[in-house]
Amino acid sequence: MSQDRGNEGAGNGDSSSDSSDSSRQSMPSGINPSFDLFGNQLMPAAPDSVRAPEPARGSSDRSAAPPSSSSFDAGGASSPSGSNSSSTSSSSSTSSSSSTSSSNSYNTGAAAPPVHPGGSAVSPITYAIAGVAGLAIVAGGFFLVKNFISAKSGTTAPVVVTPPSDQALSANEVFKRCMPSICMLTIKYKAKAVLNKKFDLTDVDGEPLLITNDDQDNLTFYDKENKPSKTAVGMTKIGGTKFGVYLKIKGHTLTGQFYTVEGVPVTKGGKPLIVDTGFELDSYGATATGSGFFVRPDVVATNFHVVSEGTVGSAAFSSGVAQITDKPAKYEIIEKPIYVDAVHDLALIYVPGTDAKPLALHPDVADLKVGDPVYALGSPKGFNGSISEGVISSDRLRADPEKPEGERYLIQTSAKIDHGNSGGPLVNDRGEVIGVDVMMVGKAIFLSIAEKEVDELLNRPEVIAKIAELQKNSQSDLTGGK
Repeated sequence: MSQDRGNEGAGNGDSSSDSSDSSRQSMPSGINPSFDLFGNQLMPAAPDSVRAPEPARGSSDRSAAPPSSSSFDAGGASSPSGSNSSSTSSSSSTSSSSSTSSSNSYNTGAAAPPVHPGGSAVSPITYAIAGVAGLAIVAGGFFLVKNFISAKSGTTAPVVVTPPSDQALSANEVFKRCMPSICMLTIKYKAKAVLNKKFDLTDVDGEPLLITNDDQDNLTFYDKENKPSKTAVGMTKIGGTKFGVYLKIKGHTLTGQFYTVEGVPVTKGGKPLIVDTGFELDSYGATATGSGFFVRPDVVATNFHVVSEGTVGSAAFSSGVAQITDKPAKYEIIEKPIYVDAVHDLALIYVPGTDAKPLALHPDVADLKVGDPVYALGSPKGFNGSISEGVISSDRLRADPEKPEGERYLIQTSAKIDHGNSGGPLVNDRGEVIGVDVMMVGKAIFLSIAEKEVDELLNRPEVIAKIAELQKNSQSDLTGGK
């Protein structure tokens, strides 16, 4: 690497070495030479007899002009009269040899070395070192002040998101880019199963009918939107005939009224057939696996049905573990979901200690086109870290066939998903999340919730407030390697 040795304005140290040496030899013998940090001899200040008079302190007189034999570029550097100031670096070595013929002319872009108050010329390298040190001090001070203010205000550092690629990626590149932000979730549920001594009782899907009770034995059902309720509907079969059972909480006990499958009350002696005895509560526990992806360094987005169980929804959530694809460590989940949206089948859970980099979201579904490549990522059947490739299969968002029109919009793709993929991201070929994998219909239709729903969820005031509260009061850590 060539270094500027302190010659006057030369752009190339080698081409101007002769004139520099002659200048050094003509120094008055009564002046002791000075050197820069690199041992380069510095030129002394000019004698007072040949210095240009300085304007009075505070004067704004700028009428002094450079010698007529010199022209100056925009940066204040001078070049020989008639030279092209926009010449490229490839021609600078040839022009520099002619520029040394006049002591008042300089190469384009090479300014004369400044003079410090002591009178000696200062090497540009010395100024560069001082400048870098100054910038480092300023940056360090800014960082300390910023963190002090953040600590006082309780705010968190800006979220660093895995940026989308500027160009299309291969499946392998998508996998490498996204997997550090994706996790497999293992969720545990605890609740109470409602039993009856006289007949079998299930929910409408044939699964255990669940209820929760707190420390004071207060009983609570939950409706389809995961809201607390005092009532629930179960099913039973008596003598080969199916009946509905309308359950109601009465104090700390349950009562039930029978209905036909058509919804007509069953009567006995002209009175509704009521069951108010024989109900029992039995401990119920279950474990399930699903997928999720980070939308904040400690917040994971997934499906509601991944963190919920049966008729009590997310109230049954007990605890969980998140394992990021490219890390052996497992992170404990002890908080119930931050927020759940049963209608759109979405949930946010708090996974502290990971400091994961969130994936970039692409909530604008208007630019999705049929044939666009997509990738479904997650943990199908519990196999952590899997990718399947496909394309967008439909030019419009599909309404969920199990929901009223407009409640939840789905992207139809050919990227295969299976049990365990639920909650994992559907990404485009730039690594942006465009959907959340949710279900398959038959063996060929795969659906993902449009990512705009996640974006809207994250921007709810109550969600922002809850995340800030958890981050401030978190007492959970990385359980690494368990």
